[in-house]
Amino acid sequence: RMGFKSLVSRLDELKDSPSAKGGPSPEKQIELIGDELEDYYKKGVFSQKIYELEKAVKPVLRKMERAGILLDVKILKKLSAKIAKELIEIKKEVIQLVGEDFNLNSTKELGRIIFEKLNLGGHRIKKTKGGAYSTAFNELEKLKDAHPIFPLMLRWRELSKLQSTYVSALPRLVNPADGRLHTTFKQLGAVTGRLASENPNLQNIPTKGEYALEIRRAFTAPKGWLILA
Repeated sequence: RMGFKSLVSRLDELKDSPSAKGGPSPEKQIELIGDELEDYYKKGVFSQKIYELEKAVKPVLRKMERAGILLDVKILKKLSAKIAKELIEIKKEVIQLVGEDFNLNSTKELGRIIFEKLNLGGHRIKKTKGGAYSTAFNELEKLKDAHPIFPLMLRWRELSKLQSTYVSALPRLVNPADGRLHTTFKQLGAVTGRLASENPNLQNIPTKGEYALEIRRAFTAPKGWLILA
């Protein structure tokens, strides 16, 4: 009736698919928390061996979540001030280069400055679905040697992301009662079956870049204990 005639021949296939049976489709990430682990076992998604393994891991992960990890907020506050100072200097340089003040976090305003006012490299840049020139990080990187504004904006993006995602954000997530971050570990949060972490994602702390080591140094162990990697 709705005209989706090509789907008719696929009805049997869809009916027998894992997602139709209540299990995860192979191309999507799946989240299994609480009693869902047992639900999926009962539905035949997991074998007995996999179920027993995941069941044994579950209380260990809950214990890890409750324990959390110490965060030295002072280190991050000091780093935050350092990054904020550099961001101010970058903005001053950019404004001096283009001759006007604008919002460096606005992709629309940045696009106007680069591709209209400065008339730089539009032919080398991909366009968005709306027809505008893209100001994505990898697109600006193509032009990093074409004009001083590009390395400055790349640095601005890098530092802004570090500041908002880690340096300023992590201290706000610390439990004031124990000074620790308490992430949530997802046993099958990825289609590959690897362990995942969220709120915050402690598996995604930067490893490269000049500030990466300083951010990681903020994760500490109690006196007399060590963190091993």
